[in-house]
Amino acid sequence: MDDKYTFTGFCVDGPDSWSKFHKAELKPKPFGDHDIDVRIDACGVCGSDVDTLTGGWRIYQGSFCVGHEVVGKAVKVGPHAKGIKEGDRVGVGAQI
Repeated sequence: MDDKYTFTGFCVDGPDSWSKFHKAELKPKPFGDHDIDVRIDACGVCGSDVDTLTGGWRIYQGSFCVGHEVVGKAVKVGPHAKGIKEGDRVGVGAQI
């Protein structure tokens, strides 16, 4: 990924407007040696996402995008990532 890479996510602006989603352009963190870039095919939203959106854990301001239980395809694999190669179907659970 280059430093111009962005992606689109559905975001909210704060706990007071947690149910008003809008598309926003987001920039990922720099790709690291242990990272795996996943082209997401499906993403779940769970109770912890709702608690976060509504400010149940802390108050936030600014665009905020939730959804951390994903399934997709590995499109880039860092040199120190183990057990996954480009093209593999992958899933990411609630631990990430």
